[in-house]
Amino acid sequence: MTPHSFDPVTAAITVLATLVGPVLAHYLGAYAVIILAACVGGCWSLTRQEPQGRGRAALFLVLVAGTAVMVTAGLAELANHYVKEGIGNWLLAPIALGVGAIGHDWPAVARWAAGPILRRFTGDHGSHQ
Repeated sequence: MTPHSFDPVTAAITVLATLVGPVLAHYLGAYAVIILAACVGGCWSLTRQEPQGRGRAALFLVLVAGTAVMVTAGLAELANHYVKEGIGNWLLAPIALGVGAIGHDWPAVARWAAGPILRRFTGDHGSHQ
């Protein structure tokens, strides 16, 4: 007996197959996982913002879901390349969740990530007080 895969994409494909058929579900499954995870993360991000109305919140969720659709698969493939364990489908949900949860804070994340690199080139190793 073949073991069943319980990764999020396979689960989404199984559910979508009943709605749109197995061929289309095969293509939509990964995107459904990415969009759902990004929207959940986006809701977490919205809790850090001042309330701005439903329309602005909906636009925000569309933006984070769209961003996640564009970057998540590539980031998952990159991570999977280094791990070499064939876990690409498992990485889609947490990466998309992170993209959504970061929300509008990408500039701060970029500064945080670039900090060690910039300090290495500038010679500032945090010894100043």
